[in-house]
Amino acid sequence: MRIPLYICIPLALALFGGVLWYGAHDMDFTIEPSDTEIAQALHQWQAKHPPLPPREFTPANTIPKQAPPAANSHPETPTIPHGDLSSVPSLDNYTDISGFSSDSFQQLAIELEAKGKLQHSLLAWERSIDHCNNEHPNKAHKAISQLRSALPIWNPDSEQAFPLAIHIHAPEAQAASIETLRDALSQTLLESSSYIITPQIQLTSVTPRAGFPEPPIRIWLSSTDPEPKLTPQLTFRFKPEEDFFSLEEQLYLAIYRSISGHFLQIEGIKPPTTIATHDTAKFALETYLTRRHWQLLSDSLFTETEPPRPAVIIIGEESDQE
Repeated sequence: MRIPLYICIPLALALFGGVLWYGAHDMDFTIEPSDTEIAQALHQWQAKHPPLPPREFTPANTIPKQAPPAANSHPETPTIPHGDLSSVPSLDNYTDISGFSSDSFQQLAIELEAKGKLQHSLLAWERSIDHCNNEHPNKAHKAISQLRSALPIWNPDSEQAFPLAIHIHAPEAQAASIETLRDALSQTLLESSSYIITPQIQLTSVTPRAGFPEPPIRIWLSSTDPEPKLTPQLTFRFKPEEDFFSLEEQLYLAIYRSISGHFLQIEGIKPPTTIATHDTAKFALETYLTRRHWQLLSDSLFTETEPPRPAVIIIGEESDQE
């Protein structure tokens, strides 16, 4: 039911006037209040409205002073025991040490180098790369490069080296250029692995089909077994007039990426990291991949052949009855 306006308006005015009359009908607005009344009213107001806590004011153009850092604010890097330095180390030396950061392994490498234990120092530098997350890889890469050049090769016995096949399928236009790089590729991989592997470049020239674009260059690695295990296949197209990198650098990069992809399936070691912009793929093969990387790569591609089953010989007895 809607109330008409001629009833609502008088009621609203009556309500407003009644409230105003009830609150002010006994007040005198013509005479000023005395000091006592003012003090009493102020006291009542303060009782109902207590003062707020004081606020600290900081000018905008002032900078708060900071306390000086403590003398030993940075914790010391945990040290790793040197272990037995009298015996010849193995490639998996220091891999049984866990719970230490790359800084601890680098500190260990520096201490071992100061003692003249270069082979142990090189292994410690390598563990800082393949055993834990390295926060300063450039320092380790440079140290590995210097120590590798000062030390003899790890595997002087060529008969103990693992034969590693590098498959390269390339169009006829690039196959001839890759053939001239065969010796350089083999020597780089041989020295990068410290003679742990024996690279065998298997170059296949691919004839383009009529009416189809030129096929890409394909690269993968494998063992030389009849049924070999393979690393991931990498493909790229090389155009000398467009590519910034040379054909040799592209080949090294494809080989490195194929090996890196293969280590994603291997446990117990850190996969090789992405190549920094200031490093070449050839340098990455020499320093980003440790000797333990090459050893585990060989072990993962090695296929054990089943021993031959013994021949079954059936001997029959002849009867003497005619």
